[in-house]
Amino acid sequence: MNTLIAYYKDGDDITQDYMRIVDGMTQEKLRQVLNRLVEQKNIIEVVMSPKNEGK
Repeated sequence: MNTLIAYYKDGDDITQDYMRIVDGMTQEKLRQVLNRLVEQKNIIEVVMSPKNEGK
């Protein structure tokens, strides 16, 4: 919800660097982030879908 408020009320696009951040993630960095989430007792839901064939 904070992202929507920032975008529509304040005019800040806080997602514009999203792809740069995602592309910069290494396996080790992702592992560290996930470990921290689990240590904090967060619930993690994994959603998987098949690749779109023909694209």
